[in-house]
Amino acid sequence: MHRYLLAGHTMRPPLTERQQQMLDFIEHVVTTTGFPPSIRQIGEALNISSTNGVRAHLKALEKKGYIHRSLRTSRGIAMLDRVKNTVAETVETVAVPILGRVTAGTPILAVENHDGHLILDPSLVNGDDIFALRVEGDSMIEAGILDGDYVLVRRQESAKNGDIVMALLEDDEVTVKRFFRESDGIRLQPENQRLEPIRVPNVSICGKVTGLIRTSVH
Repeated sequence: MHRYLLAGHTMRPPLTERQQQMLDFIEHVVTTTGFPPSIRQIGEALNISSTNGVRAHLKALEKKGYIHRSLRTSRGIAMLDRVKNTVAETVETVAVPILGRVTAGTPILAVENHDGHLILDPSLVNGDDIFALRVEGDSMIEAGILDGDYVLVRRQESAKNGDIVMALLEDDEVTVKRFFRESDGIRLQPENQRLEPIRVPNVSICGKVTGLIRTSVH
């Protein structure tokens, strides 16, 4: 483990009770799953029946500087730093190795290159055998995975239907897609309604995507 001193942050405008509930829910989902919630999930969790009502609260959170929204996707919510005391605090972190890049689009040749580390809060790293990959392409944007993001991957050789995986195809190409085993083979499903799935008789699972790190505002 590594220890770093993080400076405090300036105060932002106060939130209403409903805005605070929404911010807490977004942070909970991002922390536990690595992905931001969808508009529908937020509405169901907070008993807001109108999607316009959810969007109005998200707009207020963005205006006050708590989140950033990408209007291109239903999960395009990036948490900005939480309000903290101005006193600096010491936190524990973990260093996750970056093993290169992977496409969320057309598969690329599988080449593992160590390219530094991501320094992360331990709560974002679920397990020991975790590595990071930089994503290229837009085939997973409806799952909140955008071009330039990092995905956290846990090494494993199996997957359940619906898991987002790093898959190795027979021609030594890798891609990130949602995994489905069907009667006639494997379907690797993009999260972009403009794109068609990849269908193959078999595939090797290199790992399961367990989290998402957005390093810049899209």
